[in-house]
Amino acid sequence: MGSHLGPEQYVSVCGMASGNEIEKTAGLHNLGPRSVLYGVQVSASSFIGAETKRGSFWYPSGPDAIADVAEATRNAGRGQLALHINQRDPTPRNTLGFVRAIMRACSEHTIGERSHGYAGMYSKTVVRQIPPTSIIQLNNLDWLSADFTDTLKMIRQMGLARNIILQANQQACQAPPDVFTEKLKLLPVNYVLLDTSGGTGTSFDRTKYAKLIEAIQTKTDIRISIAGGLGPNPRDLTGLRWLAQRFDNLSADAETKLRVFKRRDQPQTSRFSPERAAKFIAAATEIIGKQS
Repeated sequence: MGSHLGPEQYVSVCGMASGNEIEKTAGLHNLGPRSVLYGVQVSASSFIGAETKRGSFWYPSGPDAIADVAEATRNAGRGQLALHINQRDPTPRNTLGFVRAIMRACSEHTIGERSHGYAGMYSKTVVRQIPPTSIIQLNNLDWLSADFTDTLKMIRQMGLARNIILQANQQACQAPPDVFTEKLKLLPVNYVLLDTSGGTGTSFDRTKYAKLIEAIQTKTDIRISIAGGLGPNPRDLTGLRWLAQRFDNLSADAETKLRVFKRRDQPQTSRFSPERAAKFIAAATEIIGKQS
């Protein structure tokens, strides 16, 4: 006897910054490729290779690094890549432009090299053809106030993503369930991620989540993923277990508690742990999966 995930469920492990971390994680779990998402964070700063507050061990630095994790995911064959899009000013117009820029850079990135040879200066260009991910997660959009409907439709129509995960951050989750759901059901997304933590590792309010889940499942066909302080240890999973006993077809997402910190107040020194990720994948699957 064991548990397996339904066709519309997933377990997501986030925060890897290299292909090597994905390959190690893939070698430590036994779930099928559609059940595991490798969440890779992309911001405006990291996309151009600039340093972020969390550092290059948390965010891949530049299109080359993003392309590397895409290649590793494809080669490992035991999970799917999900790009987590983070912006400074996530307006509807900026969101579409940023998603387009990321997908273009990752799918066809040109590297120029110059060398001195006996014949003088010459240049060499390498074009990397990396298939763009079919899954994106849009973080920190103020979708309760601004209208992102046309933006999300364009993302689909342009083939930039087949599956869209929409984060509901702490501010969104404060909304009354009926207001939350009425706006959510207008948006062409596949999943909503309830995430009051926002990468801080803070546990969620299970009662608040339960009210939102009941409203979402009653009034929409959008699937639900749970985040907020989840991790590989049993004490990190009590809230998820409580919700899974009351609601079916949940997915789960973990990030901060999959890392090893040198200093808790210096996230840029932390490292993603494939061992912790694999342990979380197994534990979350047991909790939210169906018995077989």
